[in-house]
Amino acid sequence: MSRSCVGLCHGWFCQIQAHVFLAVSLFAPVTGVTQASMALELPRESGQLRSIAIDPSTTGTVTTSIPIDGGIGLSFFIVSPVPIDVAIISPDLGRIDAANAASFSITFDRADQPTLQRYETIIGYGPVLATGGAYDVEATLTTPPSQAALIEIMAFSESSVRVSVGVPGRAARVGSDFAVSAFVLEDTTPILGATVVALINVNGTVTPVLLVDGGGPGDENANDGIYSAVHQIATAGRYPIAVQATGNRSDGNAFVRHASVDVRVIGADATFTGSFTHALVDDDGDSLTDRIDVTAGLTVNTPSEYLFLVEAEASNGESVPARGSVVVSQAGAAQVTAGFSADSLRLLNVDGPYTITRADLYQVIPGVGSPLEDWADGVLTTVPHLLNALEREEVIVDDSGITLTDQDVDLDGKIDSILIDVPVTVQFTGDYRLSVYVRDSTPDYVAQRGDIFSLATGQTNVSTYVNGCDITDHPPDPPLELGMITVAPDPVLGIPSFEVDTSIPITSDFASLCDNCPFHPNPAQRDCDSDGVGDRCDVEGCPGDCDCSGIVDISELITAVAILLDQEEVTECLQADLDNNGSLQIFELVSAVRSLLAGCGAASPAGGGAATSGSSPNVTINIGTGGGILGSDVQVPIDVVGTAGQAVGFQIDLLFDPTVVSVATPSAACVAGSAITQNQHAVTTSLPSVPPPPPGKQRLRVAVLPSDLGAPVPDALVDGNAAVCTFSIVSQVANVTTPIDGDNHAGSDGDGGPLGTTATPGSITVCPGCACE
Repeated sequence: MSRSCVGLCHGWFCQIQAHVFLAVSLFAPVTGVTQASMALELPRESGQLRSIAIDPSTTGTVTTSIPIDGGIGLSFFIVSPVPIDVAIISPDLGRIDAANAASFSITFDRADQPTLQRYETIIGYGPVLATGGAYDVEATLTTPPSQAALIEIMAFSESSVRVSVGVPGRAARVGSDFAVSAFVLEDTTPILGATVVALINVNGTVTPVLLVDGGGPGDENANDGIYSAVHQIATAGRYPIAVQATGNRSDGNAFVRHASVDVRVIGADATFTGSFTHALVDDDGDSLTDRIDVTAGLTVNTPSEYLFLVEAEASNGESVPARGSVVVSQAGAAQVTAGFSADSLRLLNVDGPYTITRADLYQVIPGVGSPLEDWADGVLTTVPHLLNALEREEVIVDDSGITLTDQDVDLDGKIDSILIDVPVTVQFTGDYRLSVYVRDSTPDYVAQRGDIFSLATGQTNVSTYVNGCDITDHPPDPPLELGMITVAPDPVLGIPSFEVDTSIPITSDFASLCDNCPFHPNPAQRDCDSDGVGDRCDVEGCPGDCDCSGIVDISELITAVAILLDQEEVTECLQADLDNNGSLQIFELVSAVRSLLAGCGAASPAGGGAATSGSSPNVTINIGTGGGILGSDVQVPIDVVGTAGQAVGFQIDLLFDPTVVSVATPSAACVAGSAITQNQHAVTTSLPSVPPPPPGKQRLRVAVLPSDLGAPVPDALVDGNAAVCTFSIVSQVANVTTPIDGDNHAGSDGDGGPLGTTATPGSITVCPGCACE
């Protein structure tokens, strides 16, 4: 990892911040810890922390000692609330301070911030430190503190040896064995034969415990580099454990490494008795369950308020939590209850039984928080229940408010479709499918339509239509009527839909409902090739022939490019819209190029934007990541993978939050990447409004196109970086990671055939003081 330093970061410390020290909590049962359970990706750098307590009576020099390996890089970062002079007592070089450090090629850097009562000293050795041993850090106070405080000393060393330490992940119990385990590594190889000692501090009394790698209690496998032992603590609380590992590296150099962890030991103020029951509750008496209460039996030794957290898991692996509390005024038996609401259970999307798999009990102590008292795992109780027996009004259709409107979009006197407007009320935000059915007097359903809508909680109207050609394709027996209407969550996962039979009459002139080019202006109903499809919709014969002249020229290609970038309406060249979806994609543009070069009919366009059959590749478009501070420009790479020598172009819309990042120059937001500069392509961008972006998002359309639309179709793209897009950070809040998602993506082969595409999202991070990678 690398960072460039700006703003509040100072010199060496910015580099030190990049050396992330990973604290690992390992879940280690008393029976042992497996190497697989402790598989870690640790950084090469390690850190050690020391603190020196100071108060108004502290004057002169205070000292702490830190053991350091030999043959490694080393740096110190010291932070003090008052001005100090720092010196290092090295085992080979002696006393090193700001006055003589340069003669040893050691840097002393100061970053004083008096207004913040923060005084920093950064000391950097060369890339290799020859001598290991104890390094004393002296801090001489030039001004005593006004109140009790700490001088923090952090030593960062670039060592191939790492030590991680773990204890039980939830808590240990008073008087019961718990495991302490340490993993000692050189790079990724476990170190055998080390001496590992854990120092367990219980209220000032330090007990050394030897950790061994020989198998037995607390150590599951011998000679795996995991050193373990079991221990007991008789008093509830949280206690520090410091581990020291010593030995030799593979190069013969001795090492001393340290790690630390806290262990939480819980007492017996309250415990579960093992009794878990459930009850179905119908609050409003409508025979539907409003909630499921789970009750646990308790034995309480200390009267207090207790918080109860419980989790229900369904057969699909999904789970939902519930919580409850009880105030217990006297010791003895008690109960606590948590209720799963019908709303939360519906989120599981499957019927019961639901298994209560986990319960946690916390004592609520004002001013202290909620220390864990007890827990239980496993099958505590099961709840057999059906989703359709839960209280619900997922969606309601107001059939008295449904309206039907004849549509003559192209103003040619022929009804293209019937617009159906349906008032609905939904209780839960989500995707819903509206389906409408038209039937005749037989009664037979002669037409139907289904659309998916994203609806928010509340009342709204949704509209769909029935195409006139769908009706005349199945000659109806009049009269016609709007019959069944259904609204259901999509996908339908066992949740009932709302269904209504309307019998609303259709009085339209159904004899003329079929327009030869519905929804596109074609008043003359022109059909020059007599195929039943109006010329304005007939794109099969000559893709890109905007004026139906039988040929495609360069001006029509330029129009098609403008449509793809949402700079022109699709009505300017409907013949380029091969799949009649109201927009252009890259494969449709390439088909138009083929029409220009080889004549109409040369391309064999395939609609729908899906991958063609056979060996067509599935191209993956990977959106990269970047970061920086407020006001900086961030470059995000766009890479393509899986082109298989067939893709000649692609497009993707980058969705971003304009309150966090912006695009300064929409027409030049992206430049060609290294993977395409050698080929005959260009990168074109725009900020389109169609299709409308999701709420709170903006689109940046990126198209990789043939650079010369009048020349032969270029070579295929190669895998790699196709484009680099620049965003400006406008967020006022640091430590924000905003996603850069991709949709409306498509690819094309050299014949204008669509290639299947997938997109992986990226992100931009707003950093507090250092520009991110």
